[in-house]
Amino acid sequence: MKRLLLMVLVWGMTMGTATASAQTWSNIRDAVPGKYFDAATTTADGATLTIGLAAGFDPATFVSNEFRASTLAYQNRQATDTISFMVTAPPGFYISGITYQQSGTYSTARGAVQRSSTQWTINGFPANIADFHIVTGHADLAVPVAEVAITTSLFVGPLGDISITGGTVTVTLAPYPDVEGNGSVVSILD
Repeated sequence: MKRLLLMVLVWGMTMGTATASAQTWSNIRDAVPGKYFDAATTTADGATLTIGLAAGFDPATFVSNEFRASTLAYQNRQATDTISFMVTAPPGFYISGITYQQSGTYSTARGAVQRSSTQWTINGFPANIADFHIVTGHADLAVPVAEVAITTSLFVGPLGDISITGGTVTVTLAPYPDVEGNGSVVSILD
């Protein structure tokens, strides 16, 4: 008796014939409204969240709202903020990875002293990304929803200047496998 196993790929996602609809970005907040990270100007475009940065100055103190620490006049000697958000995968998919990229500038003047640190928490698990202002962090996941909080801190010494100029979060999605055999594999016996 011959056995023939016919693989019927009903689940088109494995063949690349189905595409994921965009994930949902929600609950975008920052810890210091009006300064540093800016939830109000943060934008989502498909798989990428572009983190907004505050601009201008505080009209009461004339101190800058930018994500910058500097010994220059009307600047902050330290700047710390947290931006948090939730990302939800579309039906049939899960979040397989999250990548955070942050860019910035710093002073190269002789005697300049500046420090920075960036950490994140994903679904309650904290991790240090890097102790520098230009960073890339990646987390491998397998979850339908991710709650993320990213904290960056900048400090300067007696002379120095350091700033954040941009930040993006990119989410990678993957299709759920058909572990229950919902029509993906059909066995024909003869």
